[in-house]
Formats: sequence, C-alpha cells, structure tokens
Amino acid sequence: MLERFTEFIKSTVTSLEFMLKSKRNPKDFTRNRKLSFSMNILLVLSILNHSIQTGIDQFLIEVETGFDTYSKQAFSQGRQRILPEAFLDLHKKSVEFFYNEADYETYFGHRILAVDGSKINLPYNKELLDIYGSQKSTNDLVQALASCVVDVLNNTILDGIMAPYDSNERKLAE
Repeated sequence: MLERFTEFIKSTVTSLEFMLKSKRNPKDFTRNRKLSFSMNILLVLSILNHSIQTGIDQFLIEVETGFDTYSKQAFSQGRQRILPEAFLDLHKKSVEFFYNEADYETYFGHRILAVDGSKINLPYNKELLDIYGSQKSTNDLVQALASCVVDVLNNTILDGIMAPYDSNERKLAE
C-alpha cells in the first residue's frame, strides 16, 4: 500500500497539469535549477518532522539528487513559488486515494469521525493580523482557530480549516 501511495504522490506532483495550476507565476520553475517543481513539493513534504536543514540534508541523500548541498534560502525561495492550494489539492487527492485503495478500519461499517479545534499562534505581520485577528489583551499576538475533521480509527485528517481566532468552533465543524 505504501509503495502504491508513494507512486501516486510522485505521479501527481510530476504531472504538467498539477504544476501549471500550482505555481505562483507562469515563469516559475521554467529555468533548470537544482530542484524542479516536483522535487520542491516532495522536499516540503519530507521535512515535516525535521528541522529545515536536517530535512534538506536527508532528502538529498535519500533521493540521490546528484548534489550534496542545498541551502535553506534556496528551499525557502522554491517553496514561495508554490501556491498553498497545491498542498490542499494534494491532501484531498491523498484522502481520496486512501479511501479508494486502502483496507481501512470501520466500526460496524461506519467511519468514526471527530472534530476538534485549537487556537494556534501565528507570526506577527499586518496581513495575518487583518485575516485572523488577535486577542484584545495581546495585540501583538496573532492567533487563528484551526479546526480538523479526523477519522479516528485510521488516524487520517479528512479536512481542516483556519479561521479568525474568535470564530465559533461549532460553525467551523458544520
């Protein structure tokens, strides 16, 4: 199953259609650089559980890129050229793949879903402050409310949303 999923992700991120709708600017990823669009996506996904430089170093070894250095600055620049919606689309496709291909757990034929919300602190900048707001007592602390729907038997996040910190959790769950 893991091998099929890995191949599914690779084929998705290497498709021309996915790249064209997922890059910020039509000129992005047109020059021959160390890491292509798809390699940038795979790198972002591979460092989720590591510091940036450790993740980059491990990625370069595991993927056998042919070079042994790649800076955090180059990584950051590559990541900036990818639309956030690319990762949302990839997550949606991954969930669909899981439920179509995996032998997933159910409880008497039903999936058990839970919804949970959590306040998260965000870096301070004017744009994030305008979108998510802050508590009145701490105007310099930007906070958002994150809410996720989770398949608890399969440890799978089905959907998630970030909203202003003072949003209603029940409304987000709906």
